[in-house]
Amino acid sequence: MQMLESAGQIFEGEEQRSERGHFLCRVARQVLNPAYDYIPPNLVDLYITNMGGLQPSYIYRLLAEYYHRDELIISP
Repeated sequence: MQMLESAGQIFEGEEQRSERGHFLCRVARQVLNPAYDYIPPNLVDLYITNMGGLQPSYIYRLLAEYYHRDELIISP
């Protein structure tokens, strides 16, 4: 059995065997298995953190409590 190593990894075909281990057929398939799903911001109602469930509007306040204002500015 192959393990997922990266998001968007494609698995090639796999052999199908019976319970006794006899070869039945080879299935040629490709499966895209993303590691993360994109969820649009308008569908997020609650963030689950180590402090509990927080509404998106409260995240800004939480960041302000833990970080200095200069640390919150992201510059290119």
